Amino acid sequence: MDLTADIARERDLSIDEGGFERAMDAQRDRARSASQFGMDTRPVENRRATRFQVMKPPAPANHRAAARWPQSGHHAAGSELA
Repeated sequence: MDLTADIARERDLSIDEGGFERAMDAQRDRARSASQFGMDTRPVENRRATRFQVMKPPAPANHRAAARWPQSGHHAAGSELA
């Protein structure tokens, strides 16, 4: 709004700040009523830790590709693959 007010003053225009605020309030109300997000206040039961599955690299199509994959499925930071 400040930039708009500055430009308007430079061009000898005025801004209806009250009208702007009323329009913004109306838009906020419309956005809130259209929101599909809500707060789920139901208690969480049977909490358990998230389990992550370790993915293995795809099987190489030939013996040259096999040399590119580290045997453990992981490589140290900064190490280069063949």
